[in-house]
Amino acid sequence: MSLNLDNQQTGGPSSAFALWQLGFRPFFLLGGLAAVILMVHWLLIYLGYMTAPYFANPAFWHSHELLFGYTVAVIAGFLLTAVKNWTGTPTPIHLPLMLLALVWLAGRVVIATGDVLPPMLVLVVDVAFLPLLALAIAVPLLKARQYPNLLIFVGVLGLMTLANLLSHLDHGVVRSLTGSGIQLMVFLVMLLIAIMAGRVLPFFTETGLGGIKLKRYPWLDRLAILALLGYALVELFSLGEQASILLAGLAFLSHAARWLSWQHPGLWRVPMLWVLHLAYAWLVLSLLFGLLAHLDWVPAVVEVHAFTVGALGMMTLGMMARVSQGHSGRTIGASRLTVLAFVCLLLAAIVRVVGGIFAGGGYSDSIVWSATLWLVAFVLFVIEYAPVLIKPRVDGRPG
Repeated sequence: MSLNLDNQQTGGPSSAFALWQLGFRPFFLLGGLAAVILMVHWLLIYLGYMTAPYFANPAFWHSHELLFGYTVAVIAGFLLTAVKNWTGTPTPIHLPLMLLALVWLAGRVVIATGDVLPPMLVLVVDVAFLPLLALAIAVPLLKARQYPNLLIFVGVLGLMTLANLLSHLDHGVVRSLTGSGIQLMVFLVMLLIAIMAGRVLPFFTETGLGGIKLKRYPWLDRLAILALLGYALVELFSLGEQASILLAGLAFLSHAARWLSWQHPGLWRVPMLWVLHLAYAWLVLSLLFGLLAHLDWVPAVVEVHAFTVGALGMMTLGMMARVSQGHSGRTIGASRLTVLAFVCLLLAAIVRVVGGIFAGGGYSDSIVWSATLWLVAFVLFVIEYAPVLIKPRVDGRPG
């Protein structure tokens, strides 16, 4: 059920244009560019040189675009590629893929120019992408009769659509909700990472270390996912501090045990592995910080940034690098630029979380430094992987 990422280089590169050959190509490129452009915009807003478009609250705009802009682009590239592999049935390519990418781009454009557009138009255009993506993966999943994957991934995309809709209602179409769409999206992405990590991290570790065999604990996987789901529901519906503390603690312990079960000393010598394991470690830490926040030991923002910068940022960057190499026919490995990108993003997460914990006079500086390190990481990604994403596979195969 995992992506086939072990294709080997067998031929010389071609100069032809292949951006629309498979879903990961345009959406990883768009995601990388969005990570850079959106963070530059956020820095200019934070430093007082620009104002936030559409969403009156700059922090709300920042959250929305990094979740429904950057993150959704990466999810689209991953799912369109993975579903093709899982089912053996094509997902959109060429003109349909181009149109799908244009819908995503239109969402970013209307958000950026939303001050001069009717709010309902902005809502409709921006919300349209996720249902179309759900349809694009539902067709091959139905043809292959992969009903569990259909239920999980189309269901998650449906809930993400709801989260985006709620975020627009938060903005001002109804003005009856406060941050519920952003909070729902954060938990949905967290659940998606937890589910996918359970599928791919042990597999990548075993194959990347020459066929070692890790112990699997299906009961622990189920407990970790259920505990995280329970914590999400308690938080979303404000079911009480005691329930939040109990479920945050259970989610932290179960995911920590899960992460420990995947460990092997050799993986820390392989950057394409340790970036993913560190990403999952940040997810575990974000649950710990959630517990500590409910005990009033750390600010709540620490939990959010441990997940979004650490877990989400490092997992998406690591997976984009890996999928881009594997599905362009290259041998999986990290160049110096790729390793530097991983290290910069790790430092961005550390700076942002440490700054949030102490929240002293250097808090503003920690935001600027973290954002700058994020920018460096994704500029390096775009520099190294844009040619890989644009050019055909080096082995001459389609995709």
